[in-house]
Order: sequence, then C-alpha cells, then structure tokens
Amino acid sequence: MPSRSPNAVSGSRPSLRAILPDLVLLPSIALLLSCIMTWAQVGFTPEFLARWGRGFLTTLVVLPCILACLGAVEKLVDQVIGGLHWAARKLVVAVVSACIFETVIALAVTAVGHPLDASFAGNWWLAFSRSLPAGLLIGLFMCFYMKPRMDRMRQAARARQPVARRLNRRARDGGQRRLPSGGAAHSTRRLMAWAARVSMLVS
Repeated sequence: MPSRSPNAVSGSRPSLRAILPDLVLLPSIALLLSCIMTWAQVGFTPEFLARWGRGFLTTLVVLPCILACLGAVEKLVDQVIGGLHWAARKLVVAVVSACIFETVIALAVTAVGHPLDASFAGNWWLAFSRSLPAGLLIGLFMCFYMKPRMDRMRQAARARQPVARRLNRRARDGGQRRLPSGGAAHSTRRLMAWAARVSMLVS
C-alpha cells in the first residue's frame, strides 16, 4: 500500500493552533460583556448570577454574527475614507464596530433579562453606556491585533491546501503506478518488446 505523506495529511486539516484563538476569544468577550451589562442593570444582587448566565449564553450566540461583519465594516470604511492613514482607518473601524456590537449585544441581554415595557430603553442604555469602554478596548484589540493575526493564519492555511492536494495526488498516483516485479503487466511489456525486436530482425 502507498505510504501517505504526513505533510499532506496535516496540511489538509486545520491545526488546533490555528483555531484556538477563535475558540478562546469569543467566550472570553461574551463573558466580559455580559458580566458588565448584567451588573449595570441589576448590580451584584442575588439574581445577578442567573441573569449573567442567560446573558452570557445570549451573547455567545449573537457575538459570532456580529464579528463576521467586521470585514464588511472595514471595506465600507476603506471606500469612504480610503485616503487616510491605515492606522486612522483601523481606529475608525474599531470605534464603529464597537458601537455596533455593543448596541446589538445590549439589546439581546436586555431582552433576555427584562420585559419589553417602558423601562426597556433605560435598561438598554445602562447596559450600553457602562459596557462601551470595554467594547472600545475589545474593538481596538480585534482590529489592530486579532483580526490581522487570524487573517494571516487563514491565508497560510489556504496556501498549504494546494501543496497538500499535490502531495496526496502524488501518493495516490505513485501507488497506482507501482507494479510488483514479475507481475502480469511487467511480463506483457517484456513480451511486446521481444516481439518488436523479432519483427525488426525478420524484416
């Protein structure tokens, strides 16, 4: 049987090191923001832990959808103010992104913990305003460090995929082309070569 190249096998699957930042980052952000928003709305009361748990689960579900929009926000900012320095553009992206996901997450956490009555807007504002500084720090961290790092990892993974495919193809082709010495195909080739020589001598 053909031996499979370890580079081909490892290159065709995403490594744990490449996906570990995504696995750690999202729950950490959800935990922090839901904690601040729950504290802003109810304080450290006996119902804090129960509401924090519901807020954390809600934030964990909503946050990936919001972070997926960072690329669209970055493209829009590049189109509108593309003439600015790259650092200034990233700063604008961080502020806009922070305002967007703080607004949506505050709405989700408030909807889970409070009824849709006259106090809803006030509770949402408490959650939004008091967690906005943390949201701005998270937005800066995402735009200046985490997103470029993730983009480089994804580009490196995409660059390794064609190499892995070629190695796997060579391994498969090599296994198909190898014939045992003395096999039927080898004997047939020898007979055809001998027949060709005899016909050349006869002619």
